[in-house]
Amino acid sequence: MTTPSTRSRLLSVTLLLLWVALPAAAQKQDAVSRAMHDELSRSVARLSLPKLDKPYFIAYRVDDVHSAVISSTLGALTNSNESRTRLLAIEMRVGDYALDNTNFLAMQSLRWNRSGTNSSLPLDDDYDQLRRAIWLATDRAYKQAAETLAAKRSVLEHRQGGPALPDFSHQPPFKLEQPSANIKVDVPSLEQLARTVSAVFREFPNIYVSTVDISIRDAFTRYLNSEGTWFTRPSPLVMLNVAAQVRGPDGLPLQDSFQVFGENAEALQQANLVARTRKFAADLEAQRTAPKLDSYSGPVLFQGEAAAEVLAQVLAPALTASRFPITDQPQFEAQFQQVMSRFGGGSLADRIGGRVLPAGFDLADEPRTATLGTVPLLGGSQVDDDGVSTLEVKLVDHGILKGLLATRVPTEHSKLSTGSRRQLGPSPSNLILSVRGGLSEAQLKTELLAQAKQRGLDSALIIRRVGPAGLSWITKLMQSRMSGSAPLAAEVYRVFPDGHEERVRPPEVQPMTAADFKDVDAAGDTPFVYNGAYIPLATSIFGVLGGGGLGDTNPSLVSYVTPSLLFDDVSLKADAGPAPDEPVAPSPLAQSSAQGNP
Repeated sequence: MTTPSTRSRLLSVTLLLLWVALPAAAQKQDAVSRAMHDELSRSVARLSLPKLDKPYFIAYRVDDVHSAVISSTLGALTNSNESRTRLLAIEMRVGDYALDNTNFLAMQSLRWNRSGTNSSLPLDDDYDQLRRAIWLATDRAYKQAAETLAAKRSVLEHRQGGPALPDFSHQPPFKLEQPSANIKVDVPSLEQLARTVSAVFREFPNIYVSTVDISIRDAFTRYLNSEGTWFTRPSPLVMLNVAAQVRGPDGLPLQDSFQVFGENAEALQQANLVARTRKFAADLEAQRTAPKLDSYSGPVLFQGEAAAEVLAQVLAPALTASRFPITDQPQFEAQFQQVMSRFGGGSLADRIGGRVLPAGFDLADEPRTATLGTVPLLGGSQVDDDGVSTLEVKLVDHGILKGLLATRVPTEHSKLSTGSRRQLGPSPSNLILSVRGGLSEAQLKTELLAQAKQRGLDSALIIRRVGPAGLSWITKLMQSRMSGSAPLAAEVYRVFPDGHEERVRPPEVQPMTAADFKDVDAAGDTPFVYNGAYIPLATSIFGVLGGGGLGDTNPSLVSYVTPSLLFDDVSLKADAGPAPDEPVAPSPLAQSSAQGNP
């Protein structure tokens, strides 16, 4: 039987042997990489304090980020900012794989106990200054981790029951070196593009708030851990966001937005963006005066982009293996879990082996699939943020849930990583829903009307885009807090038995849950690709705050692929909240338009 001191010595020897096995090529790397390797080697060998646990796992992540953010309104530039940063994140685990300082929250002190720290590094490739900064950050991370483990052990001494899960899983070393993308950041050209696109709204005086934002983020990541994993990876991302707001005749705001994503500035084609923005603005104005629909309950056909949005917001977050951390307030844990159950916002972990989609539906996460036909998929990668090689994960087979996306933090239902840690926690990358025997759009419309007739309804609804409205309770809450008022579904049509459609001012789609997907009645035969930021479950967010893993704090971008989906029962209800006060005087653009001024 080995003693704790013996296990500690064995662990130190193991870590040193792993370190010696690291490639000699490290000696030829740039100043940042050499500083990371050399400081980690020293920390593994020497980092310890009397009567405190030694680190059994250390990881460094350095992100070099060149970014630009540009904003424009009505053809006038409102913001232009270009920056370079170098960020260091440290994951520090003390104890051992079974019990360490992570998966714990000290609620009484209102402090989130992370497994590491984040800080800035010098932009210059000065080896000595880089090592000094890494050394100081490592020292802080170790002291914080040791303090957290002591607090966690104290809490565990007074708790009974609950699964005895290890805090971290073993993983073999992985190595990958990819060069930086070095995408071109031409700020003057981007400024002119923002002006040109935003000037479209000058043609629509009833739109009283509008903005165009362009952001470019060229990130290059270096990752190293004490198990011998080393990777470098580019993460270029370009995004254009167009947002606008009008008021209906009743004074209620109608707001909408759309995004365009790409891996370089060439994805932002001016002619296409101007045309799309003009159509977007015209649709928003048409929605302003469209007939108002107060409520609806019945079959709804989510077409194209809307189908991908319901997959992204409702089902995708429930396909992750999240673990709620231990806290020093057990009653809070119980209350939180009750709230999750009440609002249907939890994981589908307890449904593994059960039906979550109709028979004939398959769902897979494919991080190494680069395109769907000629359409690029932007969510993939060869390595996740834990340094684990990514792989295809078959989540649903013939409607049966086979597994969940997981990180190196074990849960009751997932003991090993699926290579799915992306920024805030477990996340899909390229989530692809495929259907056997899909219907054409015309056949789906016929089926929709048939179901409406069976329900005794004189019409049914087709949703072609949800936009910022939100479909799950957590997305609705986040959008409401950001906008200050409840946004509405963006593009909804009422379809009648003779097949003709009428645009309506839609009521709000009531929150949907992952359980609703089990009752999808039919699906289309043509896949649609949608890129969007991933919004995790609240349990996943608390898991991040409890520590474990390194990653960017920006939401991860996911590509969702799905055909149109027909749900048999969806409820929509009008927002009964008070409307914000209108401006006292009309817009000067409306006055200029009435007078015929350019």
